[in-house]
Amino acid sequence: MQPARRLVLSMAYKQVIKVLSERKRKICELDAESIAFYRRNPCIACEDLLGIRLIDSQKYILQESWNKPHVLWCCSRNFGKSFLGAVFMILKAILYENQAIYIVSSVGNQSKETFSKIEEIVLRIGKTAASIDSLQDIVENETVKSPKNKTGFQHKPEGFHVSFYNGSEIFTLNGTPDNNRSKLKIFIFIIENKSIWRNLIMNPRWTENEINYLKENYYSIPINELSKHLNRKPSAIQTKACKLKITNNGVWSDEEIEYLKNNYQTKTYKEISKELHGRTKAAIDLKINKLGLHKSKYTYNHDFFENIDSEGKAYWLGFFYADGCVSINKKNNSGECCIKLYKGDYRHLQKFNKSLNGNIPISFNTRICSFNNKPQESCSVRCYSFKMANDLISHGCIPNKTFYITVPNIDKSLMNHFIRGFFDGDGCICTDSNKRKTLGINLCSASEVFLIDIRKHLYSVGINSYITDEKDKNTFRLYIKGINNVDNMWNYMFNNASVFLDRKYIKKQKLYEKYQIASRLLR
Repeated sequence: MQPARRLVLSMAYKQVIKVLSERKRKICELDAESIAFYRRNPCIACEDLLGIRLIDSQKYILQESWNKPHVLWCCSRNFGKSFLGAVFMILKAILYENQAIYIVSSVGNQSKETFSKIEEIVLRIGKTAASIDSLQDIVENETVKSPKNKTGFQHKPEGFHVSFYNGSEIFTLNGTPDNNRSKLKIFIFIIENKSIWRNLIMNPRWTENEINYLKENYYSIPINELSKHLNRKPSAIQTKACKLKITNNGVWSDEEIEYLKNNYQTKTYKEISKELHGRTKAAIDLKINKLGLHKSKYTYNHDFFENIDSEGKAYWLGFFYADGCVSINKKNNSGECCIKLYKGDYRHLQKFNKSLNGNIPISFNTRICSFNNKPQESCSVRCYSFKMANDLISHGCIPNKTFYITVPNIDKSLMNHFIRGFFDGDGCICTDSNKRKTLGINLCSASEVFLIDIRKHLYSVGINSYITDEKDKNTFRLYIKGINNVDNMWNYMFNNASVFLDRKYIKKQKLYEKYQIASRLLR
């Protein structure tokens, strides 16, 4: 429309509307051409009907949003979104009949503040907005009033409301579902809805190329790599894959389950996820729990006992033979390895932790002893590892081993460390009961076969010993007696030793000093 014609219509409109306002008639009773013109040009309507001159950015937003079904305004703080929204809603209400306009916010005060801006514009209260010029009221006279309500604006606890003579209404609502039921939502103005921002801005629509890439690579590329390539969160990728029906909907294959059982203790979540087509940490943890597995949050070397090829491994294998406990559940591929000692020996468990390069916590417990009804304090360390339990079993440290252990098949050069480990667990250095107070070393076991094999090995290195049967205790003891034999045994066990139970080593030193033989052996 030409500027001259527009000016003429605008002037004619203002002349006519004065009469109509006085009669409190609907603004929509203007001639059809003028109404159609303002409906096409909301920025001109804003200036002509409301006396508001918008800045260029506001004009652009208003014009571009006017006839769109869904609009999202992304503006900086203090831009004037609420003011522009108020203008938008007023124009919709007066230019279109029977509009039900709802101002929605998560907090009721937000929607009421926007409503107050509408009221300020209509009634010219305060004139705080610099862009509002003084203008003979037009819209003010189109609100439905009553003897008790001189302005037409109602402020009730449940919400604010205003009605116009053309049947349009403006309401305020908050995010409470009860307040939003049974409402005819012709037009909704949402204030700072974060969920909409996340959905539309942070999670933009998938392109056809992205969808095709996802279909082609979902099973071959880990989800973390897909996330980087598509610049989307792993959760968004999984959700889209479910919608496209290219996932297994959480169903685990037999191969995946078997892989998880064999590796959940020894591999990281990242490594497992890579092998299982990008399954998330949450999905892996959930499957571990459903299978009855136990994944420890502590780290240590699960492969420590795989090959007995060092002093430390041989020593701790011997210690497990004596004071360790191994259990395994093949049904769900879970295992447990435990060492339990007297509370005062907790530092020895710290040595075990160090050997494993682990951070396993040491537990302390007190129970009543069944023999003397006295409290017994203990400390323990537990490794929940199917791999470690299997390795210990392969070396002869079987579950319920009390009566069935045999000497492991390890390198002969490491046998002294193995025997020292067993001695620290189930052995002692002491004196006999006769008056000569002869020093002796003994090893205790319920397996006679095990002690016989130990005796044969000791004889091969020049150490004499004998075995006794303590039938009343269902145990056997291997004794080494005599100063020379004890010396040889001690020197053999502690040859190149770096790990041992401090308590028993100190006890040996005290005994030697007591019987005045330390001058010869410890000089």
